[in-house]
Amino acid sequence: NRNTNPVFQNCTFSGNQSTLHGGGMYNEGASPTLINCFFQANQAIQGGGMYNINASHLSLTNCSFSGNKAGLGGGIYTHIIPFLTLINCSFSTNQAETGGALFNSQISSLTLTNCIIWGNSTPQIRNSSGTSVYSHCLIEGLNPPGTGNLDGTQPSNNPLFVSQPDFNTAPTTTGNLRLQPCSPAINAG
Repeated sequence: NRNTNPVFQNCTFSGNQSTLHGGGMYNEGASPTLINCFFQANQAIQGGGMYNINASHLSLTNCSFSGNKAGLGGGIYTHIIPFLTLINCSFSTNQAETGGALFNSQISSLTLTNCIIWGNSTPQIRNSSGTSVYSHCLIEGLNPPGTGNLDGTQPSNNPLFVSQPDFNTAPTTTGNLRLQPCSPAINAG
C-alpha cells in the first residue's frame, strides 16, 4: 500500500515472505485501517507481519499477530508514524532480535487498548521515542501505568491461549490465540 488509506476487514495474511520489509503487508505513506485481520507465519527482515513507514496514522482493531518472524519487529515494524492505535489486538509467538511483537522507531504516540502481548521474543515491545498509553492490557513482563491493566510480571496472569507454541518455532501457523475459559484476561477489558 503506497500513499493510500485502504480498509481491510476480515482478512488473513499467512505464510508470506519478503526479502526486506513487510512479510504480510507493506505500507508506505499509507494510513490503513484493519479490522478483524489475522497475520500468521509471515517473515521479513523488518516487520514480519507488517511494515509501516511515513504514514499519518495506523489503526488496528480485533487483529492478531501469531508466529511471525523478523530481524526487527516480529509482528509489526513502524517507522515515522505519529499515531499507532491498537484495540483488542493479540500478539503471541512472534520472533525478532528486538521487538518480538512491536518495533516502533520515531513514533509519537502508541495507544494500546484491550490488547494482549504474551509469549513473543524479548523485548516484546521496543519504542525508540514517543509516548505509550496502555488501557486494560496484559503485556508479559510489564506492569504498565494506566487504567485497568493486568500485571504482566505475575505468572498467574498468563492469558492461557488455547495454543501457544514457543516463539522459537516461528514462522509457524500452529498458534491459537483464543482464550481458555479460566483465563484472567476474560472480562478484564
